[in-house]
Amino acid sequence: MDDFEKKNNSDFKLQRVEIGQIYYYDDDDNRLFNAELSLFGKTCLIDSFTEYMQSYKHIRVTSDKFSYRLIRVEDGLIVIELGSAIIHCAYDSYLEIVNYNNRINSVDIMECDKLANEIVELVNKYRTNDDVILMLNNFYDAIPRYIFLNTIFVIQVEACIVNDYSNSGYMPFLLSDEIDRATYSKIVTNKIGNKSYESILTDNEDTIKPYYNNDFKNLVDLMKEIIGVDSVKSTYFVYLMLQEISKENAISIWVENHSSSFADILFISIEDAVDRFFDIDTIEHDNIETAATFVYFLMKNNKFKNNHNFIKCYNEFLEIYVVAEKKYNAKQLKNRLLKKPNSIDAKKIVSIDDIDVMNGTEFELFISLLFSKMQYSTLVTKHSGDQGIDVIAEKNGTRMGIQAKCYSCSVGNSAIQEAVAGKNYYKLDKVLVVTNNYFTNSAKELAYSNDVILWNRDKLKEKILIIQ
Repeated sequence: MDDFEKKNNSDFKLQRVEIGQIYYYDDDDNRLFNAELSLFGKTCLIDSFTEYMQSYKHIRVTSDKFSYRLIRVEDGLIVIELGSAIIHCAYDSYLEIVNYNNRINSVDIMECDKLANEIVELVNKYRTNDDVILMLNNFYDAIPRYIFLNTIFVIQVEACIVNDYSNSGYMPFLLSDEIDRATYSKIVTNKIGNKSYESILTDNEDTIKPYYNNDFKNLVDLMKEIIGVDSVKSTYFVYLMLQEISKENAISIWVENHSSSFADILFISIEDAVDRFFDIDTIEHDNIETAATFVYFLMKNNKFKNNHNFIKCYNEFLEIYVVAEKKYNAKQLKNRLLKKPNSIDAKKIVSIDDIDVMNGTEFELFISLLFSKMQYSTLVTKHSGDQGIDVIAEKNGTRMGIQAKCYSCSVGNSAIQEAVAGKNYYKLDKVLVVTNNYFTNSAKELAYSNDVILWNRDKLKEKILIIQ
């Protein structure tokens, strides 16, 4: 018995868990080797082999308690750090390691559950605090909506939180799991002189890092002082509260704009609901924020297996969305092929290239024609003093104002602001800005905040097919 075995003698007497389908990464050779992993107590042994199955290296790792860290997902394998050793493993092997960890560290998980309950109690306590809610809502209003509605960004923010507070990495209210976080972020080591520093790297560094390191952490520090808790509790408190605000805001927007299409939502299946989503002709069906808003609405009406986890619900929605999109496209194609050409359509087929050479007045008239073909009654407003609305379209008692922008460059904030002003002036139910070009990121964010529907060049091309 060597010194290592003497020191960890109690571990060597325990029943071993043998795990295959792993590869050991060797720094010396800078490559992977086939390996077998043995876990017992707080100790792990890695036996690696050459491609000829000759014994290569035996690595033995122990510490005060067994632990692992998922670093990234690479080439279909999960990369895990066990002490100083790095292994790559298949998903099933990863699950065995996780199950072993959960079993041997059950006390730690109970502590995390206790911490989670304390954070939920904080949320319940301050949910009715007017000052705290006001500050959180104002913060939410100042942040781009995609931070909260794009599932990839949500996962990456959670990855940053878990990286900062690794001891509290297990939290029952986190929306993502380790695989999600390792798919869209990874731990990197940077060396400065003789010292090594670890940091987390996400796929959207320019978006996530400024938000998390500046906006989010500043709010965490502020709430830490106000509610009198440590950084861990304050971080998760802020995160949970922002989740709630995002959900409530999304549901409110969807109900305000589309409740009439889902009056019987409690009595229809999720598949029927998604089919009906495609029947709404004024929204961008492939817009992530629009889809996320709809998902929150479906969650409120208990249409998913787990109606409390936005990421899981969104992934479930995507599976149904793909099927519904194929049905929708097939129906659109069938309608076009069965359509008998009339005199107007036969004489002139409009393409996006035709629209690009239109002047402003011609484009407004075309948009009016487009919506009339979509079974709207339309009215073109006066060209001078139109108060930001070029066309008013009405169907099923809903009046929508349309701002038409035939531009050779991207459409900015001013078009959104004009549409919002026109909505109030004409007392409209909805407003839409349509362009033969695209919208700036700032315009898209402003539009979302003000419930303005956007049709860019791609959406317009899709709708042009309706009048062909």
